[in-house]
Amino acid sequence: MVDQSSIPEDANSLIKKIDDLISSIADNDSLVRGKSVRSKLSKLVDECNARHLIAKTKIESFELLAFTINTEAVLQHLNQDMRSDWFVDAIQHRDLFESKSSLSDTLRMLLSADNGRYLGGDRKIYDIPKKGLGIRYSLETDFYDRFIYQAICSYLMPFFDPLLSHRVLSHRYNKHRTSERYIFKSRIELWKTFEGVTKTALKNNQSLLVTDLLNYYENITVASIKSAFEKLLPKVNATGPEKSLIRNAIHTLCELLARWSYDDLHGLPQNRDASSFVANIVLNSVDQAMVTMGHDYYRYVDDIRIICTSPRSAKKVLTELISQLRTVGMNINPGKTIILTKDNSDTEIAEHFPTTDDRTMTIDSMWRSRSRRVIARSAKYIYDLLKECIDNRQTQSRQFRFAVNRLIQLAESNLFDVHNSVATDLKKLLIETLEEHAASTDQYCRILGVLALNENDLDQISKHLSDYEKSIHSWQNFHLWLLLSKKIV
Repeated sequence: MVDQSSIPEDANSLIKKIDDLISSIADNDSLVRGKSVRSKLSKLVDECNARHLIAKTKIESFELLAFTINTEAVLQHLNQDMRSDWFVDAIQHRDLFESKSSLSDTLRMLLSADNGRYLGGDRKIYDIPKKGLGIRYSLETDFYDRFIYQAICSYLMPFFDPLLSHRVLSHRYNKHRTSERYIFKSRIELWKTFEGVTKTALKNNQSLLVTDLLNYYENITVASIKSAFEKLLPKVNATGPEKSLIRNAIHTLCELLARWSYDDLHGLPQNRDASSFVANIVLNSVDQAMVTMGHDYYRYVDDIRIICTSPRSAKKVLTELISQLRTVGMNINPGKTIILTKDNSDTEIAEHFPTTDDRTMTIDSMWRSRSRRVIARSAKYIYDLLKECIDNRQTQSRQFRFAVNRLIQLAESNLFDVHNSVATDLKKLLIETLEEHAASTDQYCRILGVLALNENDLDQISKHLSDYEKSIHSWQNFHLWLLLSKKIV
């Protein structure tokens, strides 16, 4: 186990930069696709190999749940997934990730204690603020339960993902991946495909039915999970003995989810890559039925879009979709359902196609120039986009997250002066709107974390935490306390 306190601060900074670079590569970021960047990456790999900095490690695996678990691969899948946890670990679980022998020993001990069954621990329920006044619940489990959940789903994915419709464009297993860091195909590219294909409806004078599912993960039941997997099992390309192991994995998965769900019957742990895969399996019957009926149907997580010939036909298709969703205990969200045509306003259309937003496209084009001077100039446009999203209560939008990521990259590359007037205005805006945008506190803290917070800034955040009428969300308080601890230490 590595003592993180013994690592020099500059080494920690280098580790973070390498992590960010790996994430950019995994996300297929436009910046890493440039010829000069690829050339530098190639030289980096060659230099590391020449100096024997990259050790060739033996694949570690162990049989824990009847099937073999590729420990290294599952840990990489889990590490990537945990980067976006609602309750991030202060040291990103580095101590646990770096001790595979301890992981194996602990899991075997738990199996022995429960007479050969992995029962898992109790889940904890926390409230997470949503956009507006809504609250969702978070089902939190410990590191070892997260590992087992990911291990089961990583094992099942190669068997079941090929059976899903190609019109499902989220969390699709990537069998051609060159790294185990991310088990799925690029989510950014899949979203762009989802947007691009469905936007053709407006160009072709058709109608586009846009809707999403009401309480998507909350309404998934353990019974529907078991049924969905077992119905697909005859179509799985595997031998008899392999299918026996698959059945065992499904049984264990359902037993554990009954323990980790909201009330033993329904409620899938949210914000988990493993849950996204499971949800795809549950919705497969709906996806396939809509396609079989001849509909031009596409789904990305809980966002569903169907290209129709006219608004009238879209209304009819909507009734058919609702009927199919009822078979798995789900329904549409009426407040987020709309039929788009070319006659809708540009603002209405742009709201549903964020990657074609003029503001993000302008910033992206500046970054594609690969000129440090031009990229540095994008800071003003990024600030304007952040401010506009905050003023319009759109901090849960893709545009806001895009701007947050770009500003952080600028700051960490020393292309954004964290002491200038723009940074000062941004700090003031973020701190003053913490109460109104509680659901975006994690993104707020990411920005504040790279800015130069002075004593007055820290005092204002402390006052927010001390005001019990404002600090009503434990999740928000967690992130603010974590921010203060990093800035004060």
